[in-house]
Amino acid sequence: MEPRKNGSFWTVCFGSSPRERQTAGWFSVASLVWAASWVAAAYIFKNRLVAAPASLAVAAVPGVFAVTMVLVFMRYLRELDELQRRIQLGALAFSLGATWVAIATYPLFETAGAPKADAAPYIFLMVLAYMVGNIVAWVRYR
Repeated sequence: MEPRKNGSFWTVCFGSSPRERQTAGWFSVASLVWAASWVAAAYIFKNRLVAAPASLAVAAVPGVFAVTMVLVFMRYLRELDELQRRIQLGALAFSLGATWVAIATYPLFETAGAPKADAAPYIFLMVLAYMVGNIVAWVRYR
């Protein structure tokens, strides 16, 4: 099925074949598992629920899930046809650029008096920019 003919958001952005949609589903699951582990680790550290030796393990868990998520996403990209891969790489490029600008610029705002930012706003921006990149592709290719 040609994505341009179908035109749905899911078809344009996540593939038209069952195999493409299946790997997109696995990426979604991996992303949710990573996000849950990150939120859980942040909660554990904020409320000081573990002592020093165990805190290293708690800090490592989201990292392990993040690496897994990246590997699943790489598999997803390999499964896509040329158009789908182009859409995803364009969304990734937009996300990388937006996040790079924020990381390079926001410390200047902090120096000027803005509140300090930890990793969470940058991660949120990265995900949001990736979603915007997919929406732009959907509008362009539908």
